[in-house]
Amino acid sequence: MVIAPFLEINGISLDTSSSVVKEIKGQPNSIKANSLGLIEIDFGSYVYRFDKGDSLHEVTLNAPSIKLAGTSVSFEQLEQYVKQTDNNWFDKYGFIVSPKFGIAFDPEHSPFLTVLTKLGLQGWKDV
Repeated sequence: MVIAPFLEINGISLDTSSSVVKEIKGQPNSIKANSLGLIEIDFGSYVYRFDKGDSLHEVTLNAPSIKLAGTSVSFEQLEQYVKQTDNNWFDKYGFIVSPKFGIAFDPEHSPFLTVLTKLGLQGWKDV
């Protein structure tokens, strides 16, 4: 899993629409609004969240290991890695949020990782 912060996940742009995601990923398992009003498009191992204007906010995925800034990091090492390399990380309701890497995750819920867009990061800051 290669993440280019605020740009792409495995070559798929984070500046995309829900229709493009459906073209790439195929038929979703479900589409529903969450408690924050974001539209969740669930593909099983990936859940894309868009606002009502069809702007992507975040993608949650199963990520036992990822590649960040050219470094391979396992989920088990991720909390320590973020805390050592991102001076602006913060905790939000038990989630580690990294503005540098554009990710959020709960260390207790391995291996689920949320990749953020800039809109998504602002949402985490505002919660």
